[in-house]
Amino acid sequence: MQTSNSEGGGLPMFIAVDQEGGNVTRLHFATSGPGNMSIAATGDPENARTMGRITGEELALLNINTDFAPVLDVNDNAANPVIGVRSFSDDAYLVAEYGCAFMEGLHETGTIATVKHFPGHGAVSGNTHSGSGISEKTPDEWRAVDFLPFAAGIRADAEMIMVSHQ
Repeated sequence: MQTSNSEGGGLPMFIAVDQEGGNVTRLHFATSGPGNMSIAATGDPENARTMGRITGEELALLNINTDFAPVLDVNDNAANPVIGVRSFSDDAYLVAEYGCAFMEGLHETGTIATVKHFPGHGAVSGNTHSGSGISEKTPDEWRAVDFLPFAAGIRADAEMIMVSHQ
């Protein structure tokens, strides 16, 4: 499809998958990795970069050029039923550091990274897959915590931002 499209002078198509690693692994035959919170627990952001690179290399073998990862949500609501271990941490600075490292690994393979779930899904209550999610944060709290990893991701050249369905 990509070749046919480019021969007609079209722009390259986005061929995407939601391959975060851990418990959100759509390609079950690929390397899923231990998940974001486990990666951050190692204390070495290089492990996030390595996992991003492995993910990107495997996606490239399948001609998938876009990954709906990394998750930049700060897991600061232990009752949140959706994010949990999908987040790198409950610390916004660690989420930014490890999320950007994962994204750099994807970029090393030419894979387009999608930072998600803007404006931040880690503090919401409720399951947004089946209802509404509400965050009680003030605008100042949002800027200091939830927005911080997204600002870092944008500075690190994130190509796409996925908006949450709150």
